[in-house]
Amino acid sequence: SGSCQCFVGRCVLSFFSGAGGFSYGFALSGLKPVCGAEVDKDACETYERNVGSDCHNVDLSSIDPGYFRRISGGRAPFAVIGGPPCQGFSTAGSRDSSDPRNRLIFNYLNIVDHLRPRWFIFENVEGLLTSGHGVAVFSLVKEFIRIGYSVRVQKVNLAAYGVPQTRKRVLIIGNSL
Repeated sequence: SGSCQCFVGRCVLSFFSGAGGFSYGFALSGLKPVCGAEVDKDACETYERNVGSDCHNVDLSSIDPGYFRRISGGRAPFAVIGGPPCQGFSTAGSRDSSDPRNRLIFNYLNIVDHLRPRWFIFENVEGLLTSGHGVAVFSLVKEFIRIGYSVRVQKVNLAAYGVPQTRKRVLIIGNSL
């Protein structure tokens, strides 16, 4: 994939991008992400077809967040969006608090800390709120506040926003102070 240059304006970067559903919604609202990042090669290719922007096929659990600072020309994005894997938090799964994928929410935090966007939107399953007695989400929100963001946590049913199924999600929205 190519680069994702952030120019002056409304630069959005997508992480844990999957096939691009979250990014596609942003694009429809006029905030098309300049690029995505996803570990699954097939999902990355689908992202590029769905969204029409580059997707970097990278492992976000081990990549230096400075990688995206460099390829974005050193500019802070307007927004960072993403939904780290949720299998360890999902009520549809084992809800294993020791699932190594659960740590990926803190990789998202690390990316936000390095890129310093004006806004971030983090999306995950509602089980994040109660998994491990809420320790993970509490720690995550505490760290977002520590690095300088005003944060709102809200559980929403996406059916109220046009998704044709009951799909409850947790959104953590942050704005730099």
